Amino acid sequence: MAIPAFVSRAFRHNGIYVSPASGISAPADLTGRVAGVAEYQLTANVWIRGILAERYGVPVAAVRYRTGGLHEPGRAFVRYAWEQGLFRTQPAPEALFAAETHEAYVI
Repeated sequence: MAIPAFVSRAFRHNGIYVSPASGISAPADLTGRVAGVAEYQLTANVWIRGILAERYGVPVAAVRYRTGGLHEPGRAFVRYAWEQGLFRTQPAPEALFAAETHEAYVI
């Protein structure tokens, strides 16, 4: 029987990158700021938001998380896959995702 255990050998703290020019010197400084993440639901990001909330008092709702889009990187990936013979025809990136996922949003 499988159990939902997510084992990781990495400290998730090392997944947070801050520009020296941002003025952020402590986790609390993220409050009211915008943080970029590749995808909101990635395991590492779930851990990081949980650690920030539980250990550093930065509630998830206190930071605006912006996700990366599929526009440029997605278009390049589809082209690369087609050029490498993984697709018989070159589909539009939107064709690879359910229609309800096409809308951009900020969490």
